[in-house]
Amino acid sequence: MTAAISDFSGWATGKGLKTVHTTWESQVKTLLARLDSEKGALGSAASILRTTDVERGTRIKSIPSSLNSY
Repeated sequence: MTAAISDFSGWATGKGLKTVHTTWESQVKTLLARLDSEKGALGSAASILRTTDVERGTRIKSIPSSLNSY
């Protein structure tokens, strides 16, 4: 992309390409930051759900059942 920008320097096309490239870079950086944030949030949610699942399973298994004698 930078080669095209320098090839068209001095032309409106070059200026337009530079503007588009700068905007695109900014949007990609914003998207990557958002995805990194979402990744962290999903990891935290998975950890919480895993812990809750194990705790519930332990509590359920501790309840005596007459079916255990069969």
